Amino acid sequence: MNCTKCSEILDEYLAGTLKPELSAQLIQHLNHCQRCYDLYHLLSHTQELIKEEKNYSVNPFLTERIMSQLEHQHSDYSENRLIQLVHKVARPALIAASMILAVFTGIAAGNLTVRLIKPNLPAELILINDNEIEATYNYLND
Repeated sequence: MNCTKCSEILDEYLAGTLKPELSAQLIQHLNHCQRCYDLYHLLSHTQELIKEEKNYSVNPFLTERIMSQLEHQHSDYSENRLIQLVHKVARPALIAASMILAVFTGIAAGNLTVRLIKPNLPAELILINDNEIEATYNYLND
């Protein structure tokens, strides 16, 4: 028997469903091949651990404790979602409103200073558009 065949039928041997003639060949191979014996040893210990885990009894109140903690976390999550929603909506709205208020306050303050600084000029001079007046340096250079 070779190592490939041994690894293929090892599970059947451990389960006890392998034919007796193949079992004898497998045992003979395991006695001579250290690698396959290590694999057999690993698989047998793994199956023992699995059997032990199946026989392990769980604390009957464990389920109750877990479920109550999950319900408690769910209620906390619902409250946190409301707070998060308020932060996501209210915070940007307040920031935008404060920015708009700051802009209008700046505009209003600017208009107040223009009115306070405005000299007593005749209405004709106030209505003159300074942008349309040609610069005098154009005439001086000619």
